[in-house]
Amino acid sequence: MKFSFGLITTLVSVALCGIVHAAPAPLCDGTNGLCADIAARHVADPVMVDDLVTRAKKSSGVNKAATSKNIVAVQKAQGQGPQKARVKKEANAAIQKGAKASVEKKVQAFRSQAKKGVATGRQINAQADKIRGQEKSRVLGQARVDRKAQKTQNWAAKKNTPQQKATTRNAAAGRRQDRKANKTPSPGNQAKLAKNIKPTKQEKNNVKNRFQAARQKFGQTQGMPARGQTVNVGANSASGRAVRQGVFNSYLHKKTPIGHNPANRQPKPFMNSRYSATHGDANLRGTRPLPRNAKKVQEFPAINNSPNGWTGNGKVGALRAVTYKQGGQRRAAVIGHDPSRGGDANDHYVATREVESFDMEDFE
Repeated sequence: MKFSFGLITTLVSVALCGIVHAAPAPLCDGTNGLCADIAARHVADPVMVDDLVTRAKKSSGVNKAATSKNIVAVQKAQGQGPQKARVKKEANAAIQKGAKASVEKKVQAFRSQAKKGVATGRQINAQADKIRGQEKSRVLGQARVDRKAQKTQNWAAKKNTPQQKATTRNAAAGRRQDRKANKTPSPGNQAKLAKNIKPTKQEKNNVKNRFQAARQKFGQTQGMPARGQTVNVGANSASGRAVRQGVFNSYLHKKTPIGHNPANRQPKPFMNSRYSATHGDANLRGTRPLPRNAKKVQEFPAINNSPNGWTGNGKVGALRAVTYKQGGQRRAAVIGHDPSRGGDANDHYVATREVESFDMEDFE
């Protein structure tokens, strides 16, 4: 079939006209959580890049459980190095403390022998310090050798007999047959697969956004003690560092509280209840621990000597870091129980701060 040049030109013009005047396609198909609310917009409605970034940050709550899990993993990994170094230092100090008497005995023996010669006192002291250091290193080295020997002995004691090894092999063969029949991977492969699953870029951004938001709120909060201060409620105390960790973690985990017990996950709302009209302290009767107009009050454990504060495991301690808003300003306080005040056992009291001590020699 032959077409004239005029007919071809007409067909192309009609096609282009249809493309130009067709209804504009939406930016998104409406199924994506990020763009669901702009899918119905007309293309003529301008959508700025900043607007999309804001919506991306808001969409971080789509999978809050996974984000919370990643946040806790990051927190636990952050303090592992310093924590291991601190444990090692404490263990070495305990070993050297136990061997202090024997080390000093050798040093004194050297001094007694050296005084009989012609060495000066300065030379004797220098050599004595050198011997003391060598003995301390020798004690630590011997402790490592002893630990290794003990571990080797324990490992040898746990070795199975030939009969036990045969039983173990038969049981493993049976489990492999069951997995093959059910088409399920082995536990080792399951762990390997889980370990090799890397977080996506969106998941990393979700974690980063949570940390940045918590840091921003933390910087806006007033009423926190200094790191070196100590706060007390009755017989319980917490360092300023622990309180500041609790405040930061309260903001960090607010969207998805953490903890194994669903009924006691942190952070949780704090009930700013009134004291009884028959309270032992007349000045507290009918009042509240925190200001009456405090809003959005949340509490989170304050844990002493922790790399990153409470991360969902272990005891929650006696004191709580409380965050709230008052007149649009973010504030923080520390509360705890104190039965000695004469009220109910469940009453909460605001902590008092110890004044930091200063050594005047530092200013001379």
